[in-house]
Amino acid sequence: VVTSMVGAVAVAVGVPVAVGLAGLVGLSRLRVARHRRVEQQRNVEAAVPDLIDLFLVAAAAGHPVSASLRMVAPRSPVAVRRPLTDSVERLDRGCSLAEVLAHLGGQLGALGAALTGALAGSAATGSPLVPTLERVAVLARDRRRRAAEARARRLPVTMLFPLVACVLPA
Repeated sequence: VVTSMVGAVAVAVGVPVAVGLAGLVGLSRLRVARHRRVEQQRNVEAAVPDLIDLFLVAAAAGHPVSASLRMVAPRSPVAVRRPLTDSVERLDRGCSLAEVLAHLGGQLGALGAALTGALAGSAATGSPLVPTLERVAVLARDRRRRAAEARARRLPVTMLFPLVACVLPA
């Protein structure tokens, strides 16, 4: 479709203009794809604190790590549900819990390693999971608070152009 459009533009206005337009279309597609990746990563980062809380509830109820993973996966936030359900499927196919958690940690952003490390440590040693997850939850909430403060600090700069362009001329 794009090739035929470039050919039509090349016939109508010339090859250099068509090549330039094709380059602009390619760059805009790359920019849209990058924006989607960044937005997805931002959604994952925002969902991990809630995911940690869900694991904390399951661990406080006395469930082991594998059962907690099976319980939390279908109830997890949408942004992280797919990696968790994939992890449960890998567990059902016979992968070890340590392998599943190691693979999952890379898909959950910056706090994923801390969460899966706590889960893997508890599964390997049998140590209580709740105190470790509480520390990870505090870290996640602090990170979420700092991100909210950073967005709040950028708000006046974001609102400056509408203020100057719309309010002041009146």
